[in-house]
Amino acid sequence: MDQLLKIFRLCGSPPDDYWRKMKLSPSFKPPKPYKSTTAERFRDLPPSSLGLLATLLALDPAARGTAGQALQSSVRPLSNQATSLLLGPLRPVPVAPC
Repeated sequence: MDQLLKIFRLCGSPPDDYWRKMKLSPSFKPPKPYKSTTAERFRDLPPSSLGLLATLLALDPAARGTAGQALQSSVRPLSNQATSLLLGPLRPVPVAPC
């Protein structure tokens, strides 16, 4: 339940029809409705990338974007700073000798 609340706090809680459509138990419904905080949380990202981010984070699987769609988007690659915001600090991957 804690993970669901974190998702709802970031993406916003789904509307009532979502629960009926997905046939989910009402026990998964948050105690109060949440508004999306994606734009505030990722305010350092270029504005052009927020739409893509919202599509990739969509709660409804029918509305959620795919990796292929993301690659085809017109959004420019993220800067190192933006990538670090999303993924954390990048670390080199050790390569095993052949």
